[in-house]
Amino acid sequence: MIRCFFFFSSRRRHTRSSLVSWARRCVQETGINAEYMGILRMRTLILCVCVALAFAATTPFIDMWEEIKDPNCLAKEFKNICLRVFTDVGKVDPNFAKNVAKLKNQTGVMLAAYMVPFPGHNATKQVQHMMEALNGTNIKMVSISMEGKKWKKEPEKNIEFMKQLLQEFNKVNLKAAIMTKPAEWTKIMGKTFEEYSKLPLWWVHHDKDPEAKKFKPFGGWKAPVAKQFDVAVVCENNVNKNSMYAAQILTLTLKLTQINSVSYTHLR
Repeated sequence: MIRCFFFFSSRRRHTRSSLVSWARRCVQETGINAEYMGILRMRTLILCVCVALAFAATTPFIDMWEEIKDPNCLAKEFKNICLRVFTDVGKVDPNFAKNVAKLKNQTGVMLAAYMVPFPGHNATKQVQHMMEALNGTNIKMVSISMEGKKWKKEPEKNIEFMKQLLQEFNKVNLKAAIMTKPAEWTKIMGKTFEEYSKLPLWWVHHDKDPEAKKFKPFGGWKAPVAKQFDVAVVCENNVNKNSMYAAQILTLTLKLTQINSVSYTHLR
């Protein structure tokens, strides 16, 4: 089992497939025999993944909306960057394409995307326009920001809009995550709505702490996959600082969901 350390101590990006493949290699290389140990081979696999998580608990990343001023500087500071692709005026963010172009030649940079939807307006067109912007990036998952003043006052109207929006996501094979905080979620979707708790939660809680120790369940979520915890100025750009949690990604994986919770994607 000690040799597993060498497979998992690397500070690479931690996707569902990489964790599982490393764990399988751990089982093979250490020669662990399921019959000899008296346990199922899958339990051995899970144990190896848990060793991985001991060395890769969190991954830092930033999200941003401004046009990048110094891509070389930004790429040195952060390898995981989430860009706004759609705005709440019903249009693609004009900075998205510019930022993708500026980052595409930066070695090792991974990209993700989030949208700020335009509630109550045509969900089909919003997703169509967004998919046009995502074309060529290989980004397969978009986080939906559920904050702000443009949501309807009646939760039932917001629930219907989200239903339509997620249906459009499904039509184009785009995975979804939810970015929100308890007060906003309750105001937008109501106190009892829990239907989307199987989607990854990107928790917004600005307390300058990258850990999720203060998280309290809401909306059916027991724990977040990621946390937005602070604002900062990095390389002359205003950004939000975030953490991504490997343990919660593993939980989603073991539940056999079809959600790829870490959808940072190489541009090349």
